Amino acid sequence: MFKEKLTSKLMPRDPKQRLRVERFLLAQISYIVCWSVIMCLYMWGMFRLNFAEMICFIATCAMANGIFYAVFLTGLNRKFAEPSLTIPQIVVATIFIMLTIYFTNSQRGILLIMYFIALIFGVFQLSRRQFLLLSLFALSSYAIVITALLQRHPDVIDIKVEVLQLLVLAVVLVWFSLVGGYISEMRSRLYRMHKNLQQAYQKIEELALHDELTGIYNRRAILGYLKEEIERASRYDIPLSVSLADIDHFKSINDTYGHLVGDKILRELAAHIKGCIRSTDRVGRYGGEEFLIILPHTPISRALSCMERCRSDIEGSLFEGLRITVSFGIAALRPEDDLDSLLSRADKALYEAKNRGRNRVCHE
Repeated sequence: MFKEKLTSKLMPRDPKQRLRVERFLLAQISYIVCWSVIMCLYMWGMFRLNFAEMICFIATCAMANGIFYAVFLTGLNRKFAEPSLTIPQIVVATIFIMLTIYFTNSQRGILLIMYFIALIFGVFQLSRRQFLLLSLFALSSYAIVITALLQRHPDVIDIKVEVLQLLVLAVVLVWFSLVGGYISEMRSRLYRMHKNLQQAYQKIEELALHDELTGIYNRRAILGYLKEEIERASRYDIPLSVSLADIDHFKSINDTYGHLVGDKILRELAAHIKGCIRSTDRVGRYGGEEFLIILPHTPISRALSCMERCRSDIEGSLFEGLRITVSFGIAALRPEDDLDSLLSRADKALYEAKNRGRNRVCHE
């Protein structure tokens, strides 16, 4: 329990923020390694700061990283174009490494390797151009360090070695930027492909469940949901009603005004019925101009009231400038019912509504 509370305070709950903080904390391991190297340099007499100055130097670096951590925990990083703050973190790391190199005696060349530890974190986010700009910043920083050492501590510097190291660093950084940028671009491309595949899968799933014309559930999907509701209602002894709705004289509408108008009427009617029922109810296209409406937790009396209200609304509305009417047949689930028998009784009630003059609601 204590561990969970501690983790919730130290790590954000948002998955993206959590990933950013995890990467940040991974980078802190690299800093701990670098601080250990500085202490070794100090103990071996290779570092020009005294003990107090060295501790202040390390503490300043730790405070800078503490600011980054606070920014992540408060969510302020989300206000930036790049919420991971990769470039600012690498810039701070570069400054820290170059200052470490400046305070180190003639053995400073080996410390250049530490810069690549910082730069490698850019593979998660940076483009080739950003890699090159950071490399230019590092080379400029190292050139400033060499110049400062020549002016202030010429006794600890061999200019030929330093220039050679600068040239080698430039070559390696250019190569690293090109490869790092390529990896980053590959990662971005894979991410886009994955996102496109997810969207395509969602589209396929939607097409598999929804009627292409009306946008409501297709016959296969609505019957699947009805089967689930029948099982649930039977198991827990809760009421369930279904209704079959059929547009009156729809064939004459198609013959008179054309199938394009008929399709538009079907779309508008589907949306109208969906607006008449509750969010927990479901409606699907059962046949050509027939709709199946599932009303969970609904006894026959409430189902009659709901469908009558829907019928009245349809009668008083215009669909593509035309007035249409709809007949409804309702059946409530009985203990002996299965899917076929329930639908058969709803269809029988619909047939009765048609025989009694249409534009009415009947139940079986």
